[in-house]
Amino acid sequence: MRLEFYHEKAIIIQRIWRGYYSRKYVFNYYKRKAYLQAIEQKNEIVLNELREYKDYMDKQEEERKNIEKYKKLEKEAKKNHYLISTKQIPGIYNSPYKPTPSEMEYILKTVKLEPSEKHNSYVQSLNANKFDSVALPDYLPPLPNKQQGPFRDPMEVRKQRYRPFSPSLRVETDFETLEKARKNLKGKEWTERLHDEIFYPIDKTIYKKPYQPLMLTKSKFGSLDYGTKHFREEAKPNEWKGSRFKSLVPPVPEFNKLNRTYIDSHYYLS
Repeated sequence: MRLEFYHEKAIIIQRIWRGYYSRKYVFNYYKRKAYLQAIEQKNEIVLNELREYKDYMDKQEEERKNIEKYKKLEKEAKKNHYLISTKQIPGIYNSPYKPTPSEMEYILKTVKLEPSEKHNSYVQSLNANKFDSVALPDYLPPLPNKQQGPFRDPMEVRKQRYRPFSPSLRVETDFETLEKARKNLKGKEWTERLHDEIFYPIDKTIYKKPYQPLMLTKSKFGSLDYGTKHFREEAKPNEWKGSRFKSLVPPVPEFNKLNRTYIDSHYYLS
């Protein structure tokens, strides 16, 4: 019983000692609290630096965009420099209906036109001709074979002179092409022909059918004027003489009661 009592008390003593040793040397609460406070302060410092860096980068990006925008406007102003306002006539960027001119108007006034490449080469050539800035060579270069003056290269002239002739379609076409084509076509037809006898549609030597006169010309009464001289019958029935015509249908008796005939009598040529 005593041993168990001593063991129990020893366990309590060890537990207290281990807790104290752990809090004192292994895990110190106050040092941990100070460490966490230091971390919080460090985080605040880092966050502030990151915010300042972000603001700095945003400003740099904005400045870069503004510089690119200004360069673009400056380039556009150099191309459209003729649209600047004059003393007599305002430009399109200086509208009289607005209180102040646009930004492009001020850029047009401040921009400077750059000289062209041709002008720069001309200035360089002028500077090269100055003897004080260019050292003279010890010997002169060989003279070229080309003649001096505004003359073309002899080989180029010779090539143009002896170049092959390339006529146009009108020059290549023969003037008598149509007649030659017809002649060739006739020759081709002649070679493909079965016989050489020329066909005549009317040949009096072959066409021996007897002549048959017309009834109008053969009749003793002759031909009527209707259809040749006129197309309207002028002769009346009461003017006809002889037995040339006779009635075909007698008048209807019923119409005689009305003291008139409904239709005239029909006649035919006998």
